[in-house]
Amino acid sequence: MWRAGLEGDWQWVRSSHSFCRQTEILSLACVDDELNNTGFATVSGRLNSVATARARLGWTVDQVMLYGTGGAAFADVKSSLGLTCLAGGCGRDSTTLAGSVNSSTVQTGWVAGAGIEWMVSRNWIVRAEYQHIDLGDVSARFSPACGGCTLSSSQNLRLDIGRAGLSYKF
Repeated sequence: MWRAGLEGDWQWVRSSHSFCRQTEILSLACVDDELNNTGFATVSGRLNSVATARARLGWTVDQVMLYGTGGAAFADVKSSLGLTCLAGGCGRDSTTLAGSVNSSTVQTGWVAGAGIEWMVSRNWIVRAEYQHIDLGDVSARFSPACGGCTLSSSQNLRLDIGRAGLSYKF
């Protein structure tokens, strides 16, 4: 017997990354001579929440339903880039550059998955589900006014989620 339905969910996520490196400016054109080649580059990002709106199509046999699910996905994403040029400043004068840029966006993408539900009793259902969420790429770029100094970052947002659930039908 075929079953169809709609489902939405929201989950709080605490996923973050950060990178800070003292370097020869990561091969960036942030120097005007060999003596001015040291600085700090920082990149960070955070994924705060993920939501999905999905259709479900399943096949039931006795008390078990196997189903596939798919639809749209949304995520709250924050990014930050920072750059500090040291040892003589940045560009042609002797000033030191320190700056950063922050961004916040709601990224959209798609979700697909599969699951199984078992009706343990008349009112209780046990469920296991897998979802793959693809939110594309988030890119950020920082170009301070120092004559060619640029820092960019790209983050690939793909999530694989496995979850189990217990439901009570009223």
